[in-house]
Amino acid sequence: MRRILFGMGLISALLVVLGVGVAYATHSSGQGPNHDFASGTGQFRVQENFLDFDIHVNAKSGPMGEDPQGHFYFRSAASGVGAADIRGVVTCLRVVGNRAAIGGEITQARGDNPFLEVGDGVLIYVADNGEPGTANDGLELFSQAAPPTVCPPPGATAPITGGNYVVHDATP
Repeated sequence: MRRILFGMGLISALLVVLGVGVAYATHSSGQGPNHDFASGTGQFRVQENFLDFDIHVNAKSGPMGEDPQGHFYFRSAASGVGAADIRGVVTCLRVVGNRAAIGGEITQARGDNPFLEVGDGVLIYVADNGEPGTANDGLELFSQAAPPTVCPPPGATAPITGGNYVVHDATP
């Protein structure tokens, strides 16, 4: 996980230095279901067999983050972060506009990544920057010593190289 954080942080820093920007939009702008949600799959590919992973989330909660439900998975075939197939359940969700923080507990961990084990927590930030999603939406993943029960406000994300996230911020 520390390798993932380093790689994602390095890429984020490079994007800031290069001045790469993204447009901010949301799919729902307060209309739609009366619950918050974040769902989708993002791919992050940098140099084949180095940083090469998918992160899927399917999380929902009440408009104030109550009763979080859902699941997530992380798959990597890359040597840079270690081959892994990690799955877990959502423990918290916080949506602010087009961005979401999803907390979870790892329930299954296979592969050679020693930083993500059953019982550990994760914190995933996703950004929904409109359609089509690819190279517009954002993602960041952090390991946690314990599964978070209250999510912080969503933080900065790095652009994904494929996939799409949809985030809905319900009106309380």
